[in-house]
Amino acid sequence: MTGVVYAIEASGIAAGRPYAYTVGLTEAGLPELLVVGLTPCDATVVLDLAARRHAATAFNPDSPLELGLYTPVTVTAVDPQTRTYLTTAVACYGDRLDALQIVWAATVDHPDQAPDWDLHRDAQKLR
Repeated sequence: MTGVVYAIEASGIAAGRPYAYTVGLTEAGLPELLVVGLTPCDATVVLDLAARRHAATAFNPDSPLELGLYTPVTVTAVDPQTRTYLTTAVACYGDRLDALQIVWAATVDHPDQAPDWDLHRDAQKLR
């Protein structure tokens, strides 16, 4: 990804769910990315794939996103209340911060290959 430097922060637990997000995409004029419910290792893979795609192609909220994962994903706008969980990004960018959440389908096509990614949409909320 040329010219875009970002970090992934695995932030811990909110509302009983692990979450992770990018910090640095804002500097390239892009929204930061958030995932909820994945282990830090899986979150890093998903966020890295998405950030690389995001740098090449703008994401449209509520649109499907092809990341080559075992399940379809979409991106949704992050509401102001959820945005407060992105503490490092908020500290860096304040009112400039915009964020999108990567949300995946409730059922994985190959559950034997990716059982940890089988989360219902409600399990991907931080509040």
